[in-house]
Amino acid sequence: MRCQLFCIPVMSNNASIPFLRKIYLCKPLVTYLSKHFEAYFNGMPMSLSAGYLTSKQKLIWDLKSTGLQEASIARRLKVTRQTIHKALNTANSKVQTSLEETARINKIRIEKIDPSQGILIGYSAHFKTATFITFSAKNGIQIWYRHQGDCKNCEDLQTCRENLLAEARDRNIPLPENLTAALPSEFAKTLFTKLTGGKE
Repeated sequence: MRCQLFCIPVMSNNASIPFLRKIYLCKPLVTYLSKHFEAYFNGMPMSLSAGYLTSKQKLIWDLKSTGLQEASIARRLKVTRQTIHKALNTANSKVQTSLEETARINKIRIEKIDPSQGILIGYSAHFKTATFITFSAKNGIQIWYRHQGDCKNCEDLQTCRENLLAEARDRNIPLPENLTAALPSEFAKTLFTKLTGGKE
């Protein structure tokens, strides 16, 4: 079966937020959302792009997502393990909220969610396809819809490749060298199969 690429649209049917209605683009969801949410709420910070994490929480969550244990993180940051444990609990709660809100905005049915790994598996009835929502320290929140990709003719090929590689690197997921230089559609399926523990 041919590998399929996951891309990122944005949509909302909320008539009170006209700039979010039926807009589709192949770039990170939150780059768009954070900009307009801040304007819509008169400058009040809406850091969905950062999973609602503070810079310290983001650092601790990122270190944990790469596989470090709490004790190792505590030694690196020169704080107690209890401090790290408490920060991770708070960070995971915030990441889960951001994943769920993103799913709700885009009308994605949630099937499984793991905030510690920054992954939500769902289904888009609108696009009739499997959907992943991810959070990583580098990419923030992104939505990935399964569809047939035409990478060779896509102007966002390099950006898509970099985003996929960042998702793997932020989670310390090894990829074969021959895949990292390939078209995104050739290794997206491999990456997301690893990311979701074998679920294609």
